[in-house]
Amino acid sequence: MSKAKTARPRDKASPGAGQNNAYGSDFVRKRQSSSNSPRLDFETTFDDPRTTTTIMTRRTRFVLLSALVIFILFVVVPHLRRGSTGTTTWNNAGGFENKDELSGAAGTLQDDERGIRITNTNNSPNVTSDGLCTEESCFRGAWKPRRPPLAKIDEVEPWKGCPSSLRGATKEEERKASERRLLDVLNWVWVPDEGTLADWDPEAFVVRLLKSPGGLVSVGDDISKRHFEALIVLLKRSVALELFTSDQQSFRRKHVTQYILAPNDPGTQRIYERAGVPDSRINRPILTMIEDSLLVSDTDLLTIVQRLGGVNGNQRWSPRLPRVDRWPVLVEDLAAPVDDERESVTADTILLLNTGIHWSREHLTLLKPRANPLAEQNYLTEAYRQMLRTVSESLKPISNLSIYYRATTPGHPRCHTRTSPYKSAKLAETMEKNVVGRLLQGVLDEGERQKRRKWDWDLFVVHNDLWRRAIVRLEQERKQMEEKPYPFTKYYAKWRYLDVWSQALQRPDAHYDPTQDCLSWCSPVLFDQWTRHLQHVLNLEKPEFASKKDMPSEEDDIV
Repeated sequence: MSKAKTARPRDKASPGAGQNNAYGSDFVRKRQSSSNSPRLDFETTFDDPRTTTTIMTRRTRFVLLSALVIFILFVVVPHLRRGSTGTTTWNNAGGFENKDELSGAAGTLQDDERGIRITNTNNSPNVTSDGLCTEESCFRGAWKPRRPPLAKIDEVEPWKGCPSSLRGATKEEERKASERRLLDVLNWVWVPDEGTLADWDPEAFVVRLLKSPGGLVSVGDDISKRHFEALIVLLKRSVALELFTSDQQSFRRKHVTQYILAPNDPGTQRIYERAGVPDSRINRPILTMIEDSLLVSDTDLLTIVQRLGGVNGNQRWSPRLPRVDRWPVLVEDLAAPVDDERESVTADTILLLNTGIHWSREHLTLLKPRANPLAEQNYLTEAYRQMLRTVSESLKPISNLSIYYRATTPGHPRCHTRTSPYKSAKLAETMEKNVVGRLLQGVLDEGERQKRRKWDWDLFVVHNDLWRRAIVRLEQERKQMEEKPYPFTKYYAKWRYLDVWSQALQRPDAHYDPTQDCLSWCSPVLFDQWTRHLQHVLNLEKPEFASKKDMPSEEDDIV
């Protein structure tokens, strides 16, 4: 009587050992001793020769089916998606992550560069019915080479260049290097992952400004000021503008600049007829720049600091940044409706807002030093949050105002090492991690290292997120108040968030002076793109102010 064999550890020399063999060991020995038969791993699972063929068949089918599924998922599907649209998601790093870098915008780029308006054929929620990207999806994309590229500095006048890394050369060589660098920076155009941006139409943009009491008002720091200056240059290529001196003393002060349409220019009358506004509108500005780097007055700032614990007597505070006291009152005055224009000047005044790069421990020295740098940053962020609340509460009651908060843009440590954009948002996020560590790279002097830490570039994402969440809350509150029955109905300012972070993160090559300034931007590349984005959003909200052109032109690619 045969006894059942006891299971034992597998012997490396005997692939079938260690398994119960109801038919004895003869078959195992026979199979092991056969040198002419190929030995298959899945044959050793069972020692029953009557089941070997069945097992091989089943497992072979399984392996083949698995290979087919893998082939479809990783070869066929990506091939079909190439030339369609990329998949983009928001990640915790504060940027957009392109999940399909190679195929994301291929088809869009080719068609768009041939001047073909792309329609939404896949019913994507990120594309309008006429092929335009939505307000949010426009900021998800990549920089692609301009076709054809700019070759001469005359093509971008009046811009003359941006500082290059060339040193020790003659003035003529430096001038040519500066011109070449500006052309290199401008020879990239923004292409959304899905859809296209509306055509740039300067007259349509000005018509939108005329249709509101105050036009466009920009409030912010020196980056906002450079954007405003680039906007003036961009408009002056097609529209005649003049500096405006207000009769109101409140506007006649330092750090406030205003423009109107040139009354005597032949094109001005054509634009007014297109806008359908009364002649009285010509006497008021359409563009106003208010340079205020921190957005809150000294009084409000000191109140915030006292809550958090400032230095004794605030003796270390020396405000050297541009400020305009009570600027929200100026915005309210500009946005106020005029009695004789209520029927035709009906659009909201536009407020373009930002503050960020100067909210750092380097500038806000009135905050009390802490033993822990992380604690110092936490107090700084709390001060920023209270500033945000102060500003939003002061602007909220201005009902006929649309506020567009532009995200603070990143700095790029060692930007001199890059001469072209990153190929995707995902690559930019990977390469630009650990911003503080890279700021300190190669810096041996401890005093300089401490100074760079206090630039707080790593807080830009944190502070942007405070605005993003606050704007969601403010919009919810506005809609709730508008839906209340009379007499409890209230109308508040509208809020939008312009998320230019990822777009700027992909441009380490575009800073003003790569040898010493990796925070400011070389004009006008990013600034013109922001202007085009703003007009695009305005067009989506009020199509009657949109461009009447059907096709983009190569001339518009500079925007």
